[in-house]
Amino acid sequence: MDIVLLTLEYNNIEIIERGVFNNLKYLEKLYLNGNNISSIEKGSFQGLPRLQLLSIHVNNIPHIEKGIFQDLPSLKELYLYRNNISSIEEGSFYGLPRLEKLTLEYNKIEKVESGMFRGLTNLQKLYLNGNNISSIEQGSFESLYRLQLLSLHRNSISHFSKEIFQGLRSLKELYLYRNTISSIEQGSFEDLSRLKILTFEHNKIEKVERGTFQSLTNLQKLYLNGNNISSIEQGSFQGLYRLQQLSLHINNISHIEKGIFQDLPILKKLYLYRNNISNIDQGSFQSLHRLQMLTLVHNKIEKVERGTFQGLNNLQQLYLNGNNISSIEQGSFQGLPRLQQLYLQNNSIQKYEDGAFFFLPSIAGINLENNDRMVCGCHLPAFVRHIKKVYSRTVDVKGTCEEAPGKLIPILKYSQCQNYSLFQRNLQCQTCSKMICNDLDVTRCPGSMPVCRFALSKNGVTLKTEKSCSSYRKCVQTMRDNTAACDKWPSGTTCTGCCFGNLCNKNDFVGWTKSFVFHLTFKQFNDYKIPTVNISRAMQQELLHVTAIFRVEYCG
Repeated sequence: MDIVLLTLEYNNIEIIERGVFNNLKYLEKLYLNGNNISSIEKGSFQGLPRLQLLSIHVNNIPHIEKGIFQDLPSLKELYLYRNNISSIEEGSFYGLPRLEKLTLEYNKIEKVESGMFRGLTNLQKLYLNGNNISSIEQGSFESLYRLQLLSLHRNSISHFSKEIFQGLRSLKELYLYRNTISSIEQGSFEDLSRLKILTFEHNKIEKVERGTFQSLTNLQKLYLNGNNISSIEQGSFQGLYRLQQLSLHINNISHIEKGIFQDLPILKKLYLYRNNISNIDQGSFQSLHRLQMLTLVHNKIEKVERGTFQGLNNLQQLYLNGNNISSIEQGSFQGLPRLQQLYLQNNSIQKYEDGAFFFLPSIAGINLENNDRMVCGCHLPAFVRHIKKVYSRTVDVKGTCEEAPGKLIPILKYSQCQNYSLFQRNLQCQTCSKMICNDLDVTRCPGSMPVCRFALSKNGVTLKTEKSCSSYRKCVQTMRDNTAACDKWPSGTTCTGCCFGNLCNKNDFVGWTKSFVFHLTFKQFNDYKIPTVNISRAMQQELLHVTAIFRVEYCG
């Protein structure tokens, strides 16, 4: 007979006898799942030289004997999940040189023994999840040269030696979540340079040590959520140059230190929600230039400081809801030119300063719901009108504010702002006209006079620009302090310039395209005075790489 497909699932078959399929030499797929099969005799699958798929899942098979599959040289897929398998004899899968997929999940296997999968040199996917595995012998996976997916989640694994995964050089996905793993040995992933997905969520890991993942140079997704992690060492993510998603939510992290994410140049998603984070070092995220989503929901953050999100040039979604934030300062979200959605609901925000949302030219939505004690202000409604006028875009602002004691109104309905200008003195780009650049004339301007501050930083060969408002006196002092470093401008240095007079168009404050003057000052160290002309030339040379019009002046 030329039958290629035979389905016998969900009957009452209890035993498969020897030679029952002898005449089905063209059969390619055989479904026996959902029966009461408890015994498979040797020779049961004789006469099936072309069989590619064998499904025996959801039965009562307690034991896999050596040789029962030896008559299936063409088999590619073998489904044995949801049986009562507790033991597998060594050599049980001999004679399956073409097998690509083996499913043994949700059985009663307690131990993976050396040699259990010997001979499966073409196997690509192995599912062992949902068993009672607590022990994996060294050499258990040694012959699985082509294995790409190994699923060991939902077992009782508390520890594995660093030799367990040796030889799995083709592995791309490793699932270890929902075990009881408390530590990871250095060198455990030495042969897994092709791994793309690694899941450790819901284990008992307390600490991520330096160099743990350094061999995983192609890893794209790392899940460490649902553990007891309270500490992340500097260099913990060393080697993860291609990581795009990092999940650290539902842990006990209380502090984000500057530099712990510095080895993740193309990270796009970072999950940190439901930790105990109360403090974030300034510049903690500054190396994550490609990050698109950052979740800090349900932590203990009380304040968003200026510069917290510095460097997140591509961030599109920022989740800060469910914290203890009480106020938002001017420039809190500075450096987020592509941010589209900002979530601040369910905090304790009572006020926001003028300029709090000013540095968000791409914003489309701000959620401030359930901050019921927040006092109404003029800045946010004026900012929304500005975005509508300049960019022809509507910003969706959700939430209410307190117009008078006990009286809540929608934030954008606040009407006591007739004389309010978004570009007030504290946000304008202006200072004393006809300024002569020397110390005497600097003192003629009030120290509180606002100017536009233009910071140019260098990291390697990469130049980065940032714009902010500052007082004239502070800006000039910053220029003075940076003068020595800016002479040769080594990597890691920031040079500051101040934007004066008509060169800064206040209506173009969001996204400047005008020209700038760098007024370079010098500082004398003992008897050595830095030649300002050299500083001027050095900055001119570096600014050649920036798309803008610059004129560099110096004074002395």
